[in-house]
Amino acid sequence: MDIKWPRRICTTTFFAVFILLVLPVITLVNLSTKESENIHIAVVSPISGPNSSNGKSVIQGTRLYFDALNQAGGINGKKIILDMYDDEDDAEKAEAKALEIIKDSRAIAVIGHESSSCSISGGKIYSQHQIPAISPTSTDVMVTKGNEWYFRTTFNNNFQGRFLANYIVTGFETKTISIIHEDLAYGANLASIFKKTYENMGGDVRHIWDYEVKDEKLDVRLKQIVDELKINSGNAGSIFLALHPPEGFKLIKLIRDNDIKNPVIFAAGIDSPEFLKQFDQYPEERSNPGYYTNGMYAASGIIFDTADENVQAFMESYHLKYNEEANRRAAFSYDAAKVLHKALVNAGITGKPGDLKDDRRKIREYIASIDTPVDAVEGVTGFTYFNENGDPSKPISMGIFKNQKLISAPIQIQEIRYPNEIPDFEEALKEERVVLIDNKYMYKTNVVYTGIKINKLTEIDTDALSFMADFHIWFRYYGNIQPQKIEFLNAVEPVEIGSPVDEKITDRITYHLYHVKGRFMMDSFTDRRIFGEHVLGIGFRHQEIPRSNLIYVTDILGVGLTESLKEKIRKSQALSPEYGWTVSRVAFYQGIAEKESLGNPDYLNIESGIVDYSRFNIGIRIEKVEFRIRRNIPFELAKYLSGICIVIVSLLFLIGRKIKRLLKIKLFLFIQAISVFLFLLSSEMILLQLLIEKTESERLQLIVQIFDILWWVIPALFLISAIEQFVWNPLEKRANRSIPDLVRKSVAFIIWMLAFFGIIAFVFDQKITSLLATSGIIAMIIGLAIQINIANIFSGIAINIERPFRIGDWIKINDLSEGNVVDITWRTTRIRTKSNNILSIPNSMASEAVIQNYNYPDDTYLISIRIHVDPVHPPEQIEKILLDAMLSSEGVLSAVVRFNFGDWSDEYLAIFKVRDYAKMLSYKHVIAKKIWIALNRAKIVPVIHMHRNTNKK
Repeated sequence: MDIKWPRRICTTTFFAVFILLVLPVITLVNLSTKESENIHIAVVSPISGPNSSNGKSVIQGTRLYFDALNQAGGINGKKIILDMYDDEDDAEKAEAKALEIIKDSRAIAVIGHESSSCSISGGKIYSQHQIPAISPTSTDVMVTKGNEWYFRTTFNNNFQGRFLANYIVTGFETKTISIIHEDLAYGANLASIFKKTYENMGGDVRHIWDYEVKDEKLDVRLKQIVDELKINSGNAGSIFLALHPPEGFKLIKLIRDNDIKNPVIFAAGIDSPEFLKQFDQYPEERSNPGYYTNGMYAASGIIFDTADENVQAFMESYHLKYNEEANRRAAFSYDAAKVLHKALVNAGITGKPGDLKDDRRKIREYIASIDTPVDAVEGVTGFTYFNENGDPSKPISMGIFKNQKLISAPIQIQEIRYPNEIPDFEEALKEERVVLIDNKYMYKTNVVYTGIKINKLTEIDTDALSFMADFHIWFRYYGNIQPQKIEFLNAVEPVEIGSPVDEKITDRITYHLYHVKGRFMMDSFTDRRIFGEHVLGIGFRHQEIPRSNLIYVTDILGVGLTESLKEKIRKSQALSPEYGWTVSRVAFYQGIAEKESLGNPDYLNIESGIVDYSRFNIGIRIEKVEFRIRRNIPFELAKYLSGICIVIVSLLFLIGRKIKRLLKIKLFLFIQAISVFLFLLSSEMILLQLLIEKTESERLQLIVQIFDILWWVIPALFLISAIEQFVWNPLEKRANRSIPDLVRKSVAFIIWMLAFFGIIAFVFDQKITSLLATSGIIAMIIGLAIQINIANIFSGIAINIERPFRIGDWIKINDLSEGNVVDITWRTTRIRTKSNNILSIPNSMASEAVIQNYNYPDDTYLISIRIHVDPVHPPEQIEKILLDAMLSSEGVLSAVVRFNFGDWSDEYLAIFKVRDYAKMLSYKHVIAKKIWIALNRAKIVPVIHMHRNTNKK
C-alpha cells in the first residue's frame, strides 16, 4: 500500500476545509474591520403605508446610483452603505426616525424625506444636530427656508405655484379656475401660492375646496366636493388639484364617473406609472386605456419623451434593475445621490468615525458652494445648483395624459440660464418667446411631436461607415411654426424632405407626413454599444429656431412602444437578411446640436458664440447574424470574470507545484487553460467597452486584431503543452528514453505553422494559396531528403506506443532473424542473435515485418524429446525414468510423458516447460543426456530425437 496516499487525502481535506471554513471567517473579519471604513448614508422615506410606492421610487433611484458607484470601486476604495429608515409618510414618525439616525451616529448625510410635512418635521432634528440632508421630492418652501442643513433637488411650491398660475393664464383659454387641495403642508401651501399668483395675473379663482387627509369620513368629503363641483361645473372653469396620489386617485374617478368635462390640472406628484395603473381595476379603463385621465394636465420634474442619451441610459438601467419604468421621484433621487457623491469626493472628508461631525460640516459647506450654473451638477433632471435657501433652479415640464402615458404638453416653459442671451427682452415678451414667472424670465417653447418609420435600410458599408435609408417622418404641432425646415446632421450629402405626402390642419393642431430617402453616416452619434455592433442613426435639427423656442420630442402615441420597434423593423424586413445583420435595439431620443453663431445679430450676447438647437435622433443598433462567444458577455460579468481569472492564474503561477501535488496534472492544465481563455474573453470585452467611446475605430480595430492573434497563439501554446504532457512524457516513461528533439520541434513547428496560416487567413483576411503552395514545395523537398529517417522515427514512436516487443524479449522477424531485443531507439531496433552478434533493424522494417515474440503473453516454453525403446521394456518403467530425469533437472517447471505403441519400437515423447528462451538449447542437451544415462543404467538402449516446441499449452 502507498503510504503517501493517506497523507495526500489529509492534505487535500485540510485544503478544502481551509477554503470552505477559514477563508469565509477571514473574509468576515476583514469585512467587519472595513465596515467602519465604509461611508454610511441614511435614506428615509415611506417604506410602508399608503404612499409606500413613492418611498420605493426614492429608494430605488438612490440605490441605482450608489450601486453603480460601488461596483466601480466606491470612493477611494470605500463603499457607500445605505441605511434605510421608514417614516411611513407620517410627520411624527419622521421626527422619530430622524432622532434614530442621530442616535445610530453612522450616517454622514441623509437623503429624504419624500413628503414636505415629514421633511419639515425631520429637518428640525437635522438642523439641531448638524447633519446635511437632501430631499429629492419635498416641495414646501419651509423645508429648506431657515434651515441651512437642508437642500432639495426638486423645485419648491413657491416656484411651482407661480409657474402653474402663469402657465394656465397664458396657455388656457379660460381665465377662471377652481382649486381642490389637501390640508397637509404640500397641498395647502401650494394652493395658497397658486391662488395669490393667479389672481394677481387677472385670473378668477371661483371655488376652493379642501379636505383633511386623516378625516375618518374622507371618502364622504371627497364625494361632497365632486357633487358641488358638478353643480357648479358651468362656472368653475379649470380644476387645479394640489394633493397627494391616494386622494387624487379617488377624486379623478369621481370626476370622470360624474361626467365632469372641465379641464383638470395636477400639481407635481400625480404623474407616475404606478399611479396610472391603479385605474386598471375598472372595466372602463381596461377596455379604453386612459379613460379616466386622458386630456388631463400634470406638472412634472421630467417627462421622458424629451429624454436625451443620458436620460435614456438612466431609464434603461432602472428598467433593467427593477423591471419597471422610472418616474420623477426616482430621477430626482438619482440626482440627489449624484450631488452627494460630488460632495463626498471634493469636500475633503476623512471618512473616519471620529471625524463624523467635521465631515458632515464639510459636506454641507460644499453642497452650499454649488451655487452657480458653472458649478452645477448635471443629472437626469437637468443642472442642479442651489440658492441661499438650498433650493435648486430646476425647470418644470408640463405634460398631458394620453393612453396612460404622460407626454409633453404642446407648450413648455424653460429656464433662461444666462439672461444676457436675450438681446431685447421687451421684443421677446411681445413676441411671446419669453414669459416672466416668479420674477424670472423663462423661454416659451413649442413642442413638436416627431416620429420616424423606417421602410428600408440598404447599401450598408462598414468600411465607408455609410448606409441608405428610406423612411417616413412626421411632425404634429400647435401654432404657426415650420418644424419641417430641418437639416440632417449625419447625411453624406444634403437631403431634402420635399413636399408632404399627407397633411391635416385644424384650428389647433397641424400634421405633416414626408417620405425621405438619403445616404447617412453610421456610428455618427454617441451611443453605448458593444464593439462589433453599429448604429444606423438619423439625426436632424431645425435650421433657424433654437432649442429655447422649439423642441422635437418623440411622438410616443404615433410610434408606439419603444420595446416593439425592434420587432416592427424585423417583421417588415426593413433590414434585409441578405446583408447578414439583424436589429438588436431601436431608440428615439432628443439632444442638443450646437452651431456657431457666425456673427448673427440675434445671438451676439451669447458669450460662447454657440447656439443650441433641439436635435432629434433615431438610433438603430445592428449586429452580425452569427454565433459568437467573444465580445458577447455582459460587461459587469466580464469584470467579475477577469478578476477571478487573475486570482486563479496568479495562484497557479505562485504555488503551482504545490497545487500539482494535490491535483492531477490533467485537472491542473484544464483549470489553467479555462482560466486563461476566460481571462481573454473578459479582458477583451472590458478593454473595448472602456475605449469604445474614447478611441477612434481604427485603434479599436488594432486592439481587436491583437486579441485575434492571441486567440491563435495561446491555443497553440496550450496544444504544444498538452502534447508534451499527454504524448511525449508518457512515451518517454514507457520507452525509458528521451523523445528526439527533432520530433518535438517538428510537431511544434507544424502547430505554429498552422497558427501562422490561420492568422494570415482569418485575422488579416489574406489569401494563403500561394503561401501554402510555396510551403508545400519546401516541405516536399525536405520530406524527400529525410523521408527514411522520418519513417524510422515515426515507426519507432508507433512501436513504443503499440509495444509488440520489449527489451529483453526473444523475437523472430520474418522467420529470418532471431534473437534477444537489447535496445529500441527512435531509428532502429537492436537484437542479440544466438551467435552473440548485434543485429540492427530499421524501425520502418520492424514495424512492417511479421514478428514472433517468444516472451508474449508469458516467458515459458515447451521442449519435447522423442525417444524410441525396444517394446520388451514395460512402459511404466520407461515413463518413470523419463519423468525423474526431467523433474530433477534445474529450471524445469513441469513435465509429462506421452506413449505410442510401435511394431518395431515404442515411442515416448518427453515434454517439459522451462523459462528463458535463450537457454533453450542447453536445456535440451542437458536433459537428453540425463535421460540417456538413466536409461543405460536400466540396461535400456534408447534412440533419442530432440525437437523444439514453442507451444504454450
